[in-house]
Amino acid sequence: MRLLPNGGYDFQFNRPLYCTTFWLITLLPDGKFIAAYDARSSPPTVGRFFSNGDLDSSFTPTNVSSATVIVPQSDGKLLVGFTNELDGMRRLEANGSSDNSFHPVLAFTDGITNKPKVRSMLVEPDGRIVISGHFTSVNGQPRTRIARLFPDGSLDTSFDPGSGLDQGAAAVLRQGDGRIIIAGRFTNVAGVVCNQLARLNNDGSLDRTFDPGSGPGGEITSAVLTSDHKLLLAGSFTNFNSVPASGVVRIDTGVSSVRFSSFARNTNHITELRAPGEPCRSLVLETSADLAHWSALRTNAPNPAELVIRETNSAAQRFYRAWRRFD
Repeated sequence: MRLLPNGGYDFQFNRPLYCTTFWLITLLPDGKFIAAYDARSSPPTVGRFFSNGDLDSSFTPTNVSSATVIVPQSDGKLLVGFTNELDGMRRLEANGSSDNSFHPVLAFTDGITNKPKVRSMLVEPDGRIVISGHFTSVNGQPRTRIARLFPDGSLDTSFDPGSGLDQGAAAVLRQGDGRIIIAGRFTNVAGVVCNQLARLNNDGSLDRTFDPGSGPGGEITSAVLTSDHKLLLAGSFTNFNSVPASGVVRIDTGVSSVRFSSFARNTNHITELRAPGEPCRSLVLETSADLAHWSALRTNAPNPAELVIRETNSAAQRFYRAWRRFD
């Protein structure tokens, strides 16, 4: 079912399939959505649906019976992670067929099974892909339960998490400054005790400046970064860092939004932005052409004086956003 903004039932939304169990839904930029489901009369699969709930019959994937995570790429392709397929993850074309040009080789051996599993992933603005799950190597190189891939599926060796995680993360999120938050299931990151919540630097190393204390008294099952750069966590925990919290909590990530004090653009395509200074936090500025894909423009060191930023760009449409972080 679909709910209205006020929580009421949306009668304009058609029930997609009767006698069907859905366990995963991902919204697409065009208003459609992808879902993993079990129709009982046929093997579990992944389907694409129109915004009104009708099944899109032009999307026909095969052998996708155990999807655990689905992430859309900007080119319309879909990255799918699995828990019961030999390859662990796959990329699908817009029509659902497998993209055979993308084939990272994941391996996991525990003496019982060699089936790798991908439980969480994210696509970074430059197209690189961070994955976490049950695997101990990627393309023949050691990577324990977390790795970063290039868009073609090859391993990004500049991202080195050391000894990795003791369990695959339930969620992988990217902050605007490129640092990566991982949440859920694990208790150890690169040999350091981390109770289900940690942050990695862009090179994969553990960010020791991020300290959530004792963490959750229970399990984190999902996480999301809010528009004001805070971290919202949900799960079966009853407290967080010894403070009562029944299943949901919001924490600070050390990043805060910035309001520009002035904005101007002249006829020579020069944009000037001004922002208040701050002595203890860096200012990170990003740009976008569509409000969906952002790229870093510059980072200013902590400075109590007003910051004046100028950029020359002839694009007809250009968006800017900024926030502060503790270094």
